[in-house]
Amino acid sequence: MNSEKQDSERLPSVASSIAREVVNELFLRFGIDCNNPNDVKALQADFAYLRKARAGSEDLLRVLKRSAITVAIGAFAYALWQGIVQLASVPLAR
Repeated sequence: MNSEKQDSERLPSVASSIAREVVNELFLRFGIDCNNPNDVKALQADFAYLRKARAGSEDLLRVLKRSAITVAIGAFAYALWQGIVQLASVPLAR
């Protein structure tokens, strides 16, 4: 019973150690050494760049949607105005 208690107390540290090794190996496969501060800083910079690119892309999409709506409303208003002008230029039948 005492050994079970020791095992259960040791389990979190063993799991943490295994998880750390797995994550380090995964990043090494991608060419990033988690123990090298320069690699970690470069990875953080890459993620910051991706975040800025995503935000810029979302802003551009928002502006394009607004522009498309503005053009559609303007085209509808122009077509309506041209219809009114054409109806006004037709003489009334007697």
